[in-house]
Amino acid sequence: MLRVTSGTLRGFKLDVPNVEAVRPPLEMARQAVFNILGQDMEGLRVLDIFAGSGIMGIEAMSRGAASALFVEKDRAAVACMMRNLEKTKTLDCARVITADAYQPKRFLKAGDEFDLVFLDPPFAVFADAESRARLNTLVDALLSSPSLAPGATVILRMPRAAHLEPLASLAAVDDDRSYGHSRILFLRRAAPPGEASTDATQGDGGR
Repeated sequence: MLRVTSGTLRGFKLDVPNVEAVRPPLEMARQAVFNILGQDMEGLRVLDIFAGSGIMGIEAMSRGAASALFVEKDRAAVACMMRNLEKTKTLDCARVITADAYQPKRFLKAGDEFDLVFLDPPFAVFADAESRARLNTLVDALLSSPSLAPGATVILRMPRAAHLEPLASLAAVDDDRSYGHSRILFLRRAAPPGEASTDATQGDGGR
């Protein structure tokens, strides 16, 4: 069982899908991520990719996020996620798309704009160069998409000991933390040369 760590849903216990590839972030790691982002997430629009149980998007909504779009291709995980959304009464603020995360055109639609993206691929993705290259392509697609708001943050979780090729050309790393077996990167769209960063979701958590 997972437990929501803070906000209006603090203490809610969530189900974990019985899917080998789903490894929800440890409670310690989740708390640390949201401490860095800032506990007050009022009005933020969240995209949770490789969503699994939905824990990260639900944690964000617990802290005031206005909405969350969850992307997950495993149908057993989607069924578990729907139970968690029903249990926490967050369905009205959520959308769930059963889709392959590596096909961003399936879920990045005109008119949508996201302030915060959680990207939590199965750890097996990092085992070979071809899979890591696909992930880099996905990061590039996210950071170049008009569906990301100016200053949006992409949070990527990966194995602590994993080898990672140089990140997508558009990615700037704002923070790099390790918790347990996980490494968590805070990414944003890199500003073109000579252009100042407009990142509004980092630092003192003012949003």
